[in-house]
Amino acid sequence: MLIDKIDQASQKSKQSRLKAAAVLLCAAVLIPLFLLDVFTVDLSRFKETPSQEPSKLTAPANALNEQASPAESPELSGTIDGNMPSQSLSNETISEPSQVPNAAGQTKKEEDDKLRERVKEALAEFDKTYLPSVKALGFDAWNPEAKKEILAKRDKAASQFAQAEYNAALSELKKSEDRAKREIEAYAAAFEKEFKSAQAFYMADDYEAAKWRIDAALKLQPENAGAMQLKSKIDGLPAVLKLIEAATIARVENNLAAEARRLEELIKLDPNRAEHKSRLVQVKESLREEAFAKHIQNGLEHVKNQNLKKAREQLSAAKKLYKTRRELDYFSDQVVRLGRDLKVEKFITDARAAARSDDWVKAEARYAEAGKLVPDKQEVVQGRKLARQIIDATNEVTNHLSSPTRLSSLNVAKLVEGLLNSTRDIQAFSTSLAAKAKQLSNLLDEYSQPIPVRVISDGETFVSVRGVGKVGKVRQKEIKLRPGKYVFEGERAGYKNKSVEITIEPSSFLSKVQVYCDEPI
Repeated sequence: MLIDKIDQASQKSKQSRLKAAAVLLCAAVLIPLFLLDVFTVDLSRFKETPSQEPSKLTAPANALNEQASPAESPELSGTIDGNMPSQSLSNETISEPSQVPNAAGQTKKEEDDKLRERVKEALAEFDKTYLPSVKALGFDAWNPEAKKEILAKRDKAASQFAQAEYNAALSELKKSEDRAKREIEAYAAAFEKEFKSAQAFYMADDYEAAKWRIDAALKLQPENAGAMQLKSKIDGLPAVLKLIEAATIARVENNLAAEARRLEELIKLDPNRAEHKSRLVQVKESLREEAFAKHIQNGLEHVKNQNLKKAREQLSAAKKLYKTRRELDYFSDQVVRLGRDLKVEKFITDARAAARSDDWVKAEARYAEAGKLVPDKQEVVQGRKLARQIIDATNEVTNHLSSPTRLSSLNVAKLVEGLLNSTRDIQAFSTSLAAKAKQLSNLLDEYSQPIPVRVISDGETFVSVRGVGKVGKVRQKEIKLRPGKYVFEGERAGYKNKSVEITIEPSSFLSKVQVYCDEPI
């Protein structure tokens, strides 16, 4: 920072002055002593080898033989009685006057340091508080002479600070601060006067006067946010006045839509137009009423023509305008009823198509959906009942076809025969059911024809057919069984029992099975 640089320069200047004073003091002490031959320089010592001690400043023998008392020993004591030196000055350092351990001098240095810091802080505070305003472009345009004088006093104070004239710097800086404070307050008051005047003319819709005043205010403070915002409003005032005129004409012509557009544009440019805001609310309410009535009328027309999509659009638009009007209740009921009727019609149409395609699962589902909406509709009730019968019959027939060997059981065969008889009437509505029923009927016929089976044993093993009957102890015997799976079992005393499973295929000519126990216990 500038203050730090000035401080550093001041310190360097002070150090230079102290060094110069020390040199002059040394010269003042040594030169007279040398002239009076108090001490000499032995030049021969410079001829000694590097290992010898360096040359020294030597005093005469009679001076060296004299002893100084302890009270006469300080370094800066140069003479004793008879103006003779108290001791040799060889290798002695003469201290700077400012470093002498003197109580009064030390206090003076501390006071100077504190005063220097005070001036430094005052300069920094001035630069922070007043300098930005004084250096502003608007201030310079308002009173350039004041700016010049304030800055000159401030720079003079900084120069005095650099020369360690601290009291003078503080005095000069106080003058600059007082002048800056007065001028800045006057400058702010001048701006405020022009700004408020511009506001008043703007509120009165006086464009020319407002423009003149705001330009004057911005000349003083070009970057003032409030002034720039007001200028933007004033610049838009001609357009605002033009829109006010257009809205008035539209109102006379009873063109509410045009009037609303002009008023909206106007308020967008100037949101503070309370009178025109109020008028816009009235115009919009009238337009809303007209639009609502039109949506109801058009929506009912769409219901009549069974155009559900358009009717719903009109209902939604009407609800956005008014949510609790009585007209909406009737209109909404009509739309709901139309939607229900169209859904039912669609479900029935899909069910009919599915039935024609022999997809009775889908047909039953569509009839069920329609039944939720119109549970008493005859076609829906009958259609769903037929679909359910066909689905159940198809499932039963399919189950028997997947396990044909069960048809070997007389009980199962009788059950299948009854199933086929009960589905004859509905087979006409499903080609797949009819085909499967015929296939099952053929299997039933095949499994009803007994097949000869030759049983071979050792004559000692008792043979039986599980679930069917006994064969006995035989060596060879032919029996007849319906097609299917059977388990032949053999028993013999002293031997382990044996089981043999065979499958008798339909339409086969002869099957053989060997059953005898040959593994002793």
